[in-house]
Amino acid sequence: MKKIISMLFIITGLIIIISPKISEYYHIYQQNQFIEEWQESLSIINDDKQSLQNHTNAEALNENDPLTSTSSLNLIESNTTNSEELLEAQRISKEKEETKKKQRAAYIKEHMEGMLKIEKIDLYLPILKNATIKNLKVSVASINNTGKIGKIGNYCIAGHRSHTYGQKFNRLDELVIGDNIEVINTTTNYNYIVYDKFLVQQDDTWVLTKNNTAKEITLITCHPMLNPTHRLIIKGKIIE
Repeated sequence: MKKIISMLFIITGLIIIISPKISEYYHIYQQNQFIEEWQESLSIINDDKQSLQNHTNAEALNENDPLTSTSSLNLIESNTTNSEELLEAQRISKEKEETKKKQRAAYIKEHMEGMLKIEKIDLYLPILKNATIKNLKVSVASINNTGKIGKIGNYCIAGHRSHTYGQKFNRLDELVIGDNIEVINTTTNYNYIVYDKFLVQQDDTWVLTKNNTAKEITLITCHPMLNPTHRLIIKGKIIE
């Protein structure tokens, strides 16, 4: 009996000794998982080439649709004298475009967590949850495992840039220290003031790390707009 009690004391002591180490290893593992997710999200921002092409080439949006492509409509117009056929093709094209708009609006509504407003650069965009390839094609998006809107922490938002003036984060580099960033959710408008602006390497994830004392926002995009080699970082702190 005494041996059993002694063994129990020894086991209990060992558990007490190794528990902090187990906890430490778990937190290190968890942090490494976060970093891997962050790197995956940030790598999506680097892939701007297709996004740029889609904005600069209007026909690319409908290149697989024989009824909505410019070349097909020109062919119909040149090869037929029947105006009814042309009008019907244009009607179908318009209906398809309206359907796409409705689908996009429905997708945004389902995945949106707030609105990002920066008056200086005429930006007003839905913030989608999770910086996936699909979400970043639609709008800007928050990065998983960073902060929350209006809360203590580092709320990180990523976005593409495009050739089209004013689209997405195209004009983000115009912001300077002291400018205002507004984030709007269903209940509150949160105002942040820019306090820092800088460039980092594409593999730098430290800009996403948690802030345990302040309510912070980080906006991230690629720089320069063509053939990006770095990331542009805009940091702001909430105005209480």
